[in-house]
Amino acid sequence: MTTDAEIQSIPTDDFFKIGNSNLISYLLMKEGLLWIIILGTIVLMATVLCIFVDIRFLAVSMLCITVIAPLGLAYFYFYYALKPLYAFNVLPHKINYSQDSLSVIIRTTPPPLYIEDKTDDEDNKASFDERKDDTFRTITIAYSRLGAAEYIGSKYYTPIDRNEGVIITKEPLNIELYNR
Repeated sequence: MTTDAEIQSIPTDDFFKIGNSNLISYLLMKEGLLWIIILGTIVLMATVLCIFVDIRFLAVSMLCITVIAPLGLAYFYFYYALKPLYAFNVLPHKINYSQDSLSVIIRTTPPPLYIEDKTDDEDNKASFDERKDDTFRTITIAYSRLGAAEYIGSKYYTPIDRNEGVIITKEPLNIELYNR
């Protein structure tokens, strides 16, 4: 387990983050594929019925596309992507290995604030409020909670507790080196 002194001494160059699109595409394929198929089938059936039966089925198809699908994506985002075991992937984080677990150290310092410098009247330069103190959060995950890694695209996806979370990395986790 890492102590606060060890966390504060970690250089920030070792931290990495994964893009939002990688997390969302993984979640859509793992958790939302059934709902995508159901909605696509309803839209396809309504479009076919629009052609052969009644033009009002076009309204049903457009309602599914313009109202139901965005609402479903918003619900999906709030229900899955904001869980701590998913959300840390898009923040700067580092993975440390220990004998019986791995620790994900997340840098939670907010980005610098944009401040307009009103003292210089000539060119009104903009500056950033520099944050000097980084804050960190540690999540400890036992190796027994990890599932088998999948290689999709150019990333490795290691599920946590039967899809309660995921660790996304560019290389496979080195958990075979430690006792499980």
